[in-house]
Amino acid sequence: MKQTIKYLILALLIPAAYCFTACDTDIEPIDQQIIKPDQQDPAQYAAYLAALKAYKASEHYVVYASLANAPAVPGSEKAFLRSLPDSLDIVALENAGNLTEYDIEDIPQAQAKGTKILYTVDYNTLAESTDAAALGTYLDKVIEVVNRYKFDGVTVRYGGAMDAAATQAAATIVSKLSSLTGKILMAEGNPLFIAKENHSAVTYFVLTTTDAVNTFNIRSQLAYATDYAGIALEKIIITAEPGGKLTDENLVQQPAIAEAAKSVITMGPLAGLGIYNIGDDYYDAYINYKQTKHAIGLLNPANPK
Repeated sequence: MKQTIKYLILALLIPAAYCFTACDTDIEPIDQQIIKPDQQDPAQYAAYLAALKAYKASEHYVVYASLANAPAVPGSEKAFLRSLPDSLDIVALENAGNLTEYDIEDIPQAQAKGTKILYTVDYNTLAESTDAAALGTYLDKVIEVVNRYKFDGVTVRYGGAMDAAATQAAATIVSKLSSLTGKILMAEGNPLFIAKENHSAVTYFVLTTTDAVNTFNIRSQLAYATDYAGIALEKIIITAEPGGKLTDENLVQQPAIAEAAKSVITMGPLAGLGIYNIGDDYYDAYINYKQTKHAIGLLNPANPK
């Protein structure tokens, strides 16, 4: 009897032991080695970079993006330079005065692909904007950061009305930033912000057409910029953003980025297309930055994206 009980207990314990083993949910670290594209096939990657740089150095429509870098709490790759499409020509960092270690690491990698990285000066929100001396001090700091981290230039935003203070500020900004020889200078927003005599110092003028309802609105803004502000058509970049809609000339509502890309060609030729809030285009079930990449393909079908 005792022998029978002993065998019975043993028979019950063996499955229990397997059960406890199967229920072991302890997480064990697994060594992973991340192999980047340049390490997988260095020769092929070098050829890709050469083709990419040759494309960006050729005559083509510029595609510019504004990136909300350095968020307080990064939630995904959409806030990082390294995840942007390689074929972007220019990227402006909205928080360039607050670079993270990742930004500092990503800037030269993006530049190695021929992408120009700009420092964003938002005159709309500058606390120093009404004080000429403070504005000069602020711009000196901008120049120092641009040189330290080897930015390719600066973009200046202002969408307000032109008064005496704004006119003086614009003159100060152009005077100060013109000391950055060999760098890009862009002006965004009000086409009248930069005086005509200083237009030669500006590489591109970016019109804020993100609030346009239809393509007629874009034509009207272009006419104002060229006929009234005196800006050369070939220096103008029009803008759109993910999720936006534009009604085309056939009164059909279209995705704003794609329709704006078509307008760059049909209403110009213009310098190119700007995409605001590009991080909002990051997510897609099949491909990241789907709208951006589609627009690049519309403007420059032969690009090696």
